[in-house]
Amino acid sequence: MNLTKQTDEPSTQIRWRLSNQHQLAIALLAAIAIAALGAGYGWIAWRGEQVDVDQAQRPPLTFQVDVNQAAVGELMAVPSVGPKMAEAIIEHRSLQGPFECLEQLQDVPGVGPKKLEQMRKYLVPIE
Repeated sequence: MNLTKQTDEPSTQIRWRLSNQHQLAIALLAAIAIAALGAGYGWIAWRGEQVDVDQAQRPPLTFQVDVNQAAVGELMAVPSVGPKMAEAIIEHRSLQGPFECLEQLQDVPGVGPKKLEQMRKYLVPIE
């Protein structure tokens, strides 16, 4: 028993019926399009302006360390001072007392005239 009414007028409703192969083809094309957009964006972001680190502008110095009060971490913030040298400065300070001038840092093993000059601009002057 057929309950649908048949008329001679064409239906205004369009039904799309895609086979599994057509659905797969559309999904594959959509995936390729999304991948192409992602790759294009990645290429644009990747080829951005490159800066040579040695030629980059460096901000001015904004800190100085007091060698008579600084902890290991503060001393390590000074360029060319690693953990061993920071510990050696603190050990020298605890055994010999506070530094009376920055030149006394040369009494610390590993600190010579060149190293002291590299460090000087990062150290609070001792008066």
